[in-house]
Amino acid sequence: MKRSRFTMEIIRDPAAIGLLGRPVIALSDFDGVHLGQLALLRATVEWARTACGSPLACVFDPTSAQALAVGRAPSQITALNDRLELLATTGVIGVALAEPASSWNGLSLGEFMREYLVAKMRAFGVMIERNAELTSEQAGVGAVIAELGRECGLEVIAAPPVKVDGIEVSSARIRHLIAAGDLKTATKLLGRHHFLSGAVVHGHKRGRELGFPSANLACETQSVPPDGVYASRAFVDGAQFDSITNIGTRPTFGEFDRVIETHMLDFSRDVYGKRIRVALIERIRSQHRFDSVEALSRHITEDIKRVREVLARA
Repeated sequence: MKRSRFTMEIIRDPAAIGLLGRPVIALSDFDGVHLGQLALLRATVEWARTACGSPLACVFDPTSAQALAVGRAPSQITALNDRLELLATTGVIGVALAEPASSWNGLSLGEFMREYLVAKMRAFGVMIERNAELTSEQAGVGAVIAELGRECGLEVIAAPPVKVDGIEVSSARIRHLIAAGDLKTATKLLGRHHFLSGAVVHGHKRGRELGFPSANLACETQSVPPDGVYASRAFVDGAQFDSITNIGTRPTFGEFDRVIETHMLDFSRDVYGKRIRVALIERIRSQHRFDSVEALSRHITEDIKRVREVLARA
């Protein structure tokens, strides 16, 4: 077992879980670590506490899901590093990580439960979402897992779905909301603002030319909302900064490669090479082509005023 910087064990050898006392395992894709999955994890931690056991999460590496369904895998709400960091705040003591190269891949659910959950992990119990999504090829398998658990003598508890304003929380629904640009509803179901993450890389430095230097993001997050300008907050080295984020092309300059760039307000540090997060708060306008660079610069100034207003009440 390897301890991550998130004070949580990252476990790649399933047999290592069997060395822990009475493992209680939450089983999900944990994409987004949304309100439904947080409820599942709270129930797992409570079950482990009453059973004097060890609460863990079993996570399928996002690329495992993609390997199972080439061309059909959904976009991921959270990159794996972000997923692990979010899980580290939930009370589980470790994460069993099923990676693409792992022999866990290619197994049926029955084989996975018998050979890994029971034989190698020695699970005391398993918590699942009633409408579980393990991978893109294994959605809505809660009832199947419960039945397989009974067959192999493993107690399986299916947590009821969580609803917010009458909407059932699921990773699939949140992906759809983000793709449609409905960040307000996505935020409610996530329990936080959706964020994009990645390293800051060198770009064309158009923002610097305009007087608004921007961090160009090599985005690891696959679920990106529609093109436009967003009020946002950037997180750098644990510190938070108000920012304005552009997603899209640069039609005023005749450049049509899609970029994600954020200008941090009242900020002047060099962040090249750093991995940052950009939380998207609200879309303030769509993308436009301006007649001149000067017109674009004036509009950005107005955009920043609007962003400050949005963030002041967010």
